[in-house]
Amino acid sequence: MCCFSQPVISVNNTQIFARLSGHGTQFLAYQMNYESRDQNAMILPLPVKQPAHNKTLTFIDLGAYEAFFDDLADGFPFHLPPSIGCSAQFDPASRQDLEVFEVGNSVSTGQ
Repeated sequence: MCCFSQPVISVNNTQIFARLSGHGTQFLAYQMNYESRDQNAMILPLPVKQPAHNKTLTFIDLGAYEAFFDDLADGFPFHLPPSIGCSAQFDPASRQDLEVFEVGNSVSTGQ
């Protein structure tokens, strides 16, 4: 999760890709849209192996690959799941109450 150096109006369409490289390192790509009234800096805390030094992180400019996340999404096409009748008209006569169980300081529902 990122932080900002100044207040933001909105943050949306966050996309994250992370993968181990197989060489004791990992790749991380992070994209989001944000709106801010003032100049702003996005701060992305990353865990790193200690002791950290100048070459602990390597940045790769994906500016020439604007379709990176679109291409990833192509590998996982969205399919609308089959309907299970949730959009059917509600019949109050078919309503069934759930039994409530108290467990410690929380409440859960059961069948």
